[in-house]
Amino acid sequence: MKKITLITVALCLAVAMAIPAMATKVNVSGEYRVRGFYVDNITVDESTSESQAYYDNRLRVETVFQANDNVSVTTRFDAFEDEVWGVDSATRSAQFETPTTKDTIDFDRVYMTIMTPIGRFQIGRQEDGAWGPSAFDTDNDYYSTDSIQYIGKAGDIMFGAMVLKYEEMDSVSPWVADTVADGDFDAYYIFAGYNKDNIEVGLLGELARASEDAPIGPLPFDATVKDYKIMPYWKLQFGPVNIEGEINYECGDVQFDSPIPVAALWSPGSIALEDDPDIDALVYYIKASADLEMANVYVGYVSVSGQEEGESDMTMGNVYYGGLGQGFTPLAILTDDLGGHVLNTQGGSFFSPTGVDLHGVDLIYAGADLAVNDNLSVHIVAGQATANEDWTGDWDDEYGTEVDLGITWNIMDNVTYSATAAYLSTGDLLAQIGGVAQTNVDDIYGLMHEIKVTF
Repeated sequence: MKKITLITVALCLAVAMAIPAMATKVNVSGEYRVRGFYVDNITVDESTSESQAYYDNRLRVETVFQANDNVSVTTRFDAFEDEVWGVDSATRSAQFETPTTKDTIDFDRVYMTIMTPIGRFQIGRQEDGAWGPSAFDTDNDYYSTDSIQYIGKAGDIMFGAMVLKYEEMDSVSPWVADTVADGDFDAYYIFAGYNKDNIEVGLLGELARASEDAPIGPLPFDATVKDYKIMPYWKLQFGPVNIEGEINYECGDVQFDSPIPVAALWSPGSIALEDDPDIDALVYYIKASADLEMANVYVGYVSVSGQEEGESDMTMGNVYYGGLGQGFTPLAILTDDLGGHVLNTQGGSFFSPTGVDLHGVDLIYAGADLAVNDNLSVHIVAGQATANEDWTGDWDDEYGTEVDLGITWNIMDNVTYSATAAYLSTGDLLAQIGGVAQTNVDDIYGLMHEIKVTF
């Protein structure tokens, strides 16, 4: 730690002395936040669960080096990212993260931006997963991917393409072993959008390919995956009423080079790995809101397809790329950090081949944001989540019903405090996924709050 500090100070001094002689403009922005959490019965098992309370923090700094009007380099790093106060970073950094050694400073983005007469090019490690509304986006806080992006514009029409590199196995042992050829997990996007007045619409097409040597999700190394996706979205305004929505349809196939003596990835007892199942998954989202004089009221619905029981030649659950994104957080326990993103299958704590991605999700929620004055607002939201596919036997179809109450207070310029209290009436399906006996199931409640300084 001392060496890191000395190196950082030396670099800062070098940059400070060099700045007067540099023509490059440097813009720095960021935030520092401290969050507190209290949660009772997070495992939904009253016989073993204890309440937990802790704080974590994060410093985020983004720097843009503007070489000229058309060329810049952007970097972003996080320091002490979500590290819990009083916990050694080499043991456990957050309640729902796998214990692992974490760097004190983590550069998660660096990319160049080049403006040309035909459009904008961004090359490097940059944001991934932002398209349309936030329901199926990966969380902007955490996800970055090595990629090349092009965006052009003609009047009110935007268009572009993107190449993303998720896995590269060719260079695992360069100059030592050559047993892997084209061991990639890549994705290719083409997209277009229209935005004028009160209408914004877009359409994105994706091809994702994972070779047999690039691991993905729960699949073994000898599986080749080809996944195609089409994603239209819309944002419409009619006076004080706003309507937004998105549809993600996913298809493709999984092929195995040799039989694998493991059964039941998707539907217990019905699909063996020696089969070559097709991919057929659908997720959709719609939300309507109205801006009233002192409040914004809204209602939303999202559906994530689950696996049909007994379907042996097709995977309909969102095992690969679909499902709710980490950026979709209307409910503190079911979809946010207080509960570990229970329903967000893109990295949620219940992500497993027999969990939420298998059963799917149907979530309806409604709420209101009330402006008390210019600096204080109150938020209330309630939602119910059930399985998209009902299974026979003892499986229930309800994840739970949640009610949240929160506030946001702008204490002064650049300083904001927010707090949310949440209560989840636990459904039996959530307990069954966690392996909790029905006689021990209990509800979850908790509080999370945050103070943040921006600069």
